[in-house]
Amino acid sequence: MDILQVENNNVLVLGDGFLGSEFIRRGYKFHTTRKRENVNDIDTFYLNADSDLLSVHLERIFNKIHFTTIINCIGIANTRYCEKRENFHEIIRINGDFVDFLSRWCKEIGVKLVQVSSGCLFARQTGTVSETDFIEAHCNYVVSKWVGEMGCDLERDLIIRPRLYFSDVENKLNLICKLPKFKTILNEFNSVTSTRTIVEAVTALLKHNQVGVFNVANDGAYTIKQLSEAIGYKWNKDQVVTQAELHKSQGLYLVNNVLDLSKLKQFYTPRDAIEEFKWCKEHLHV
Repeated sequence: MDILQVENNNVLVLGDGFLGSEFIRRGYKFHTTRKRENVNDIDTFYLNADSDLLSVHLERIFNKIHFTTIINCIGIANTRYCEKRENFHEIIRINGDFVDFLSRWCKEIGVKLVQVSSGCLFARQTGTVSETDFIEAHCNYVVSKWVGEMGCDLERDLIIRPRLYFSDVENKLNLICKLPKFKTILNEFNSVTSTRTIVEAVTALLKHNQVGVFNVANDGAYTIKQLSEAIGYKWNKDQVVTQAELHKSQGLYLVNNVLDLSKLKQFYTPRDAIEEFKWCKEHLHV
């Protein structure tokens, strides 16, 4: 049986941004306090509400919709936004404190939490990184996602760590849609993850009642140059830069990581990254 055919009526998705919309598109229920026009906007309710108000709000949802699992797709993923000092309180509140609250609330009412973390928590440049490898707090975004993970209960919550999202849906957060805007390209190996792979992986992990941390990505280690050339983009040698050059030009600490998928593959086998990249480009739609 296709794993996407497993029962998902008792799963509630929080947030309807780039990733949340993929869960919704594939049949999951969702909740948001308002429909956002800009997928980068963060629902101010979750930012400003105190714990008591959040509890009342979630209990109202629970009374209307019976669910056994919450998938939290609320988060701030714009790394440039995160690096601005004036935004630090906001990103810690959304990516960190809210996750801590949600984990405790889920435990109290007996609901499972799926938290979307990040594969950017690692900074190793050679080899692969496993779920138990050392985490490095190299930027504000990573700090906030790390705080969120530390608020989770590894014995009952499921934490996934995807990297570099792409999709068959046109969106400014989609790596495929970003490529035409790149003036330079990095020739370092990375893991990348399609949004449908995330949905399928989470579905499989829930089906097998898994908890703890899982790396989630498409199979294979490729450079962004290789991926982009697979869908028809060409780069001259002057456009290919090193990681150090990219850091300097962008003013950001952008990591390159290849995720070890051994743990995930016990329950789900992801498609090859280049084949998935090509498929998404061929089926790209607004």
